[in-house]
Amino acid sequence: ISHLGIREISEPGAMDSSLSHLVLAGCQGLTDEAIEALQPLKLLYSLDVSNCPDVTDYGMEYLTCLSELSSLNVSRCMDVSDRGLAEIAKLPNLRKLSLRLCPKVTDRGLENLKPLSSLRHLDVTRTGVTREGLATLSPCLKVAKHLF
Repeated sequence: ISHLGIREISEPGAMDSSLSHLVLAGCQGLTDEAIEALQPLKLLYSLDVSNCPDVTDYGMEYLTCLSELSSLNVSRCMDVSDRGLAEIAKLPNLRKLSLRLCPKVTDRGLENLKPLSSLRHLDVTRTGVTREGLATLSPCLKVAKHLF
């Protein structure tokens, strides 16, 4: 699916505006431009763009207007880095975040997540995050479950 396909489903009147869950995992043609096209989906609660190699930090910037987003999976988006985490941290209702196999995510980027008081599940498996980095994040958040 491309940005044109995303526009088809996100344009006002194109489909039910109450779309709450969207799985685009493994869409090899999905780009940051497609993420931008998601902006009209204001009621989106869960988004999975895992294994979409052309989704980058720039795409994370476009998600910040999706204030209802509670679950985000960007696993295997190899160009999501600490910079992208600064944008993800602007999602006030985020409860679940998967960064699995995002090698450019490090301890430094985790600092950006401290304002996410709703975060309950964080997956940083096979990233640049260390146990020490997780330890500095733990006192700030009520993360009930994290995978390392």
